[in-house]
Amino acid sequence: MMNSIKFEEYCRALGINVEAGELSFRLPLVHEGVLHFRAFCLADLLIKKVHHDDISWAEVKNVFTYSEDKIYALIQFNSCANAFPMEIPMSALIGTKEAIETGTNKILNDLPERIRVWLKVTKHGFKKISLKEFHIKLSGRSNFVRS
Repeated sequence: MMNSIKFEEYCRALGINVEAGELSFRLPLVHEGVLHFRAFCLADLLIKKVHHDDISWAEVKNVFTYSEDKIYALIQFNSCANAFPMEIPMSALIGTKEAIETGTNKILNDLPERIRVWLKVTKHGFKKISLKEFHIKLSGRSNFVRS
């Protein structure tokens, strides 16, 4: 079993104590930048926990809002020409301590398979694909329309 992420670790990555974290994650957000900062710190924390033989280093390059319920962190691996899109659901960025831990650990558990599929589909990061195409490949459907 892969390591799990505790709420305390996430708070340390954000630079806050646990009590402030519990309050902060429950309050309505004032600015989208708060979500992006949380997503950036979480992506950095997650990528450090995942071991993959084909990856010697990884760095969070960018974070952007994709939809109401998803944020993406673009992760640069090794010498890959393209960045890996790590999907971060809002459930890992807003809510109670327990909901945050559940959301982050779900991402962590799915991450090795997502990276494996992405490396295969993009020929180790050298073939460009759209997010839609990547999701279709992850879901296992072989016939798809390029966007």
